[in-house]
Amino acid sequence: MKCINCGCEMPEGNQICNICGYEPAGLNADVKPKKNVLPIIIIIVAFVAIFIIGNVMTLFIFLFAFNSTNKDFYGTWNCNNNTITLKIDKKTFIMENATSYIEAKYEVTNIEADDIATKSNLKVTSKVRKINGISYTEPTVNTYQIAINKNNKDELAMINSKTNSMYLCNKEK
Repeated sequence: MKCINCGCEMPEGNQICNICGYEPAGLNADVKPKKNVLPIIIIIVAFVAIFIIGNVMTLFIFLFAFNSTNKDFYGTWNCNNNTITLKIDKKTFIMENATSYIEAKYEVTNIEADDIATKSNLKVTSKVRKINGISYTEPTVNTYQIAINKNNKDELAMINSKTNSMYLCNKEK
């Protein structure tokens, strides 16, 4: 058998010429040329890194805003000329006056701040309610919009979203 490229004699069964290295087309058709996958890997790693960094930054910003803003609400507040006492800590929201007592758990559902105030919505689910000496066992859910003056963190305004009752409060010293 002769090589069709250089014309040299090839031993029987050889499919590649020992002289010129010619290989007839289609012999190794199942062997594909190697592609450089490094650029693809770099692009994938870059996208994953951007995604992770973006999520970590978002989480950090949210946690920082949540913790610093939430702590501004903690404390005992005298509201509406000392007719209502409001106590907020990490887990409990207590509102009481001469005729009623509400103890509840709460969650912050929205936080935003501007140049004037830090504002938040508190979703309050009552655990204990006594109104005019009568105890109620079924839980109720209310949402309060709360704003704390940025220039004086001892001033808080609160509105009950259901009743539109407004409370103006000063932090107890």
